[in-house]
Order: sequence, then C-alpha cells, then structure tokens
Amino acid sequence: DIQAAGSDTCPPMLDRSDYDSWSQRIRLYCRGKENRIYILQSIDHGLFELGTTKDTLGTTSEGGVLIGPERPRTYDDLNDNKKKRGEDAMRH
Repeated sequence: DIQAAGSDTCPPMLDRSDYDSWSQRIRLYCRGKENRIYILQSIDHGLFELGTTKDTLGTTSEGGVLIGPERPRTYDDLNDNKKKRGEDAMRH
C-alpha cells in the first residue's frame, strides 16, 4: 500500500476519503507561514483581481494624452498608499 509505506523525500498521497482531515492539515500549515492571511484568502476566494488599467504612453504635439491598451492591473501598479491600505484591510 503506497499510502501506508511513507517516505522521507516525498509527501504522502492524499486520500480522497479523508479530505476533511487533509484540508484541516493544509490550513494549519498555512497559518504557520508569514503570509498566512493571503494564502488562506486565496484558498477560500481564489486569486484577488485588481481590475484593469491603461498606461499613459506620452503626449501628442497638440497636448493630448496617448493611452495604451487595457491590461490587467498588478500589485506593482498600486502606489504605496493603496498597497498599505490593502494590506491593512487583509489583516482585519
């Protein structure tokens, strides 16, 4: 039986009939990690989406603004204030 044999180099196989026990173990493991809040929220709710944004590419000779195509917003697109606000909201 491969599940009972055990191994020092490989994680044990997940037994489908014992899902609740494994789910609890995984959650306990995540709680011990530095980014536990983010890990548990991504497990419960999926990846957090920041919406979309358009980059400013420059200005025209007439003074207009050139805007690039719409793209998914990333964490790096947020300014420091918004990053801090988001992290504070995740803690509460």
